[in-house]
Amino acid sequence: MGIRAILSPARSVLNPVLSDEPVIEVEGSSADVFYTPGARRLNQYMELIIAAGAGACLVVAWILSASGGPTALTNLFTLLAFAVAGIPALQSVWEKISEMRIDVDVLMLLGAGLAAYIGSPMEGALLLFLFALSGGLESLALRRTQSAITALQSLAPSEANLVEGDATRRVPLRQVPIGGAILIRPGEKVPLDGEVVEGSSSLDESAITGESI
Repeated sequence: MGIRAILSPARSVLNPVLSDEPVIEVEGSSADVFYTPGARRLNQYMELIIAAGAGACLVVAWILSASGGPTALTNLFTLLAFAVAGIPALQSVWEKISEMRIDVDVLMLLGAGLAAYIGSPMEGALLLFLFALSGGLESLALRRTQSAITALQSLAPSEANLVEGDATRRVPLRQVPIGGAILIRPGEKVPLDGEVVEGSSSLDESAITGESI
């Protein structure tokens, strides 16, 4: 049979942002759609790959320095660590400076450059490695959060059963008036906020409470 609900005044608050087809903005380039699945996956982890490359060069430079290896080779791997982690950081910082914005990224790159200037290139390379690693981990966490939010899009119904007298009509959410009655049949998702006026049922609230994860 299902249950009937009368829409609450909260519907008027949601009206400006209510969409028949919810759209979730996900960070990323529109060019990604032309990538192969393997290239898209590689692009997603590129920042972590850059950090790993810089870290590997830094470890080799430290081992050569600690074991008394050739100074030229030590300097080469230190320079490689600077280049691998520093060039992407320099690109990001340049965009921010061109927009007259100074943040911790600018200060981090400046600190690495000053460390190399005063004769401590290893410390500067380590700073850039940590900078690249933190950026990669932040992007990874952001993508996972965006994926979880995007998955919720499928949980939001775009239509409701509007009760009109003895009949019901399937309409988009925007066309459901405040104070109107909607019918929620067994197994359907609750499309809008309201007060139950007839019928009884049980509702799965795990998507709201977080029990599903």
